[in-house]
Amino acid sequence: MKLKKNFIVSDFKEIWIKGFKKLFISDPYVFHCLEREDMTKKYDVIDVAEYLRETKTDLIIDSNYVDEKYLKYVQIISKRLDDIHGKNFGVNFWKKSLSMGFIRSITTFYNSFKIFETYFDSELHDCNVVSTDSYLIPNDFEDYRSFFQNSDFGQEQIFSIYINLFYHQH
Repeated sequence: MKLKKNFIVSDFKEIWIKGFKKLFISDPYVFHCLEREDMTKKYDVIDVAEYLRETKTDLIIDSNYVDEKYLKYVQIISKRLDDIHGKNFGVNFWKKSLSMGFIRSITTFYNSFKIFETYFDSELHDCNVVSTDSYLIPNDFEDYRSFFQNSDFGQEQIFSIYINLFYHQH
């Protein structure tokens, strides 16, 4: 039986599986952190994911996909926000209100899910996930951005959501 590799999504080492000597690192920055801390020697094997976008065409395809999702979701959300507030501000108002932050949010989750879809294989990898009881629910948009876009625990929560959605047995 081939030993699985610990699938790593962030530098939050507390969630890494203890005792694993083989790692698959989905974010090259995490490998850089291990190198900087002189910790690479602790592991027998460290595989690092390749960047998913290698060409201008790759970037354009993903950008178009995010734009398509943005246009779809902004229609749905603006209608719901008008209903919630008992108003009829319309899509353009809500586009301005949600601004670039909404596109960044879609991009953050899309990028993460694309990496997980490309590289995670339950036959080859094992992982720990964050308990749904310990999920952070941000207080406001800035808290949300800081947490999901800039923190290791936020990356772990995104990965945990992915695992819970697509790998129920984990």
